[in-house]
Amino acid sequence: MKIEIESFVPKQQSFADLRQELTDKGKKFDETTLRLVPYSELHLCCIGNAGDAACLPQLVQQEKRNRRERFLSMETEEFKEAETFLKIEQMHADVVYAIALRTAPRWADLSTSQKLWTKLTCLYNHTDNPADRMVDVINLFAQCAADPNSGLPVDVCTAYSSKLRGLASVYPGRVSDDTFRNKVGEIAETLLEFMLTEERQMLEKEQVQDFSCTSDCFRIM
Repeated sequence: MKIEIESFVPKQQSFADLRQELTDKGKKFDETTLRLVPYSELHLCCIGNAGDAACLPQLVQQEKRNRRERFLSMETEEFKEAETFLKIEQMHADVVYAIALRTAPRWADLSTSQKLWTKLTCLYNHTDNPADRMVDVINLFAQCAADPNSGLPVDVCTAYSSKLRGLASVYPGRVSDDTFRNKVGEIAETLLEFMLTEERQMLEKEQVQDFSCTSDCFRIM
């Protein structure tokens, strides 16, 4: 495994040296030169640090994906053998995250109650610009109440929807961030009690594909 991995990696140069070479030639980082940059320095190639040699962020994202790809389908034992290399290259955390996301559910595949929990957790995770997300949550409570298969009793949906409307009328402004988060968190925790074990397990890692918000909650990078 060590030989296979090391033979796959091209001889690398530091970001600083490559940037100087490209700047002297009036060129920018591209698909070929990005392959020579250490993984931990790739992000520098598309920001101000790269100066006139800066490339488009999409090129850096693709190069990172390319380097991670061959590790994503490894068997457990094979991956263990590669871990030292990944840590040295400072890409271990990114690869582990990418592997987990491959098995994450898609937003469209979630039940209405799971979507409701996800939106509540999104509100709990970050409270910036909550108005639109609170409207989404209230609407999802209404959908759950109207769906006999949602697993949520109508009275529970009605009670929590009313509580959220009350919160929306005083936040932000009249209650603290901590108070808001605690109340939202309590509702989200209660919803889990109504879910089947399989439904809860899908949400435990807080990773959902095709979901985005103002702070990239649950988003695949």
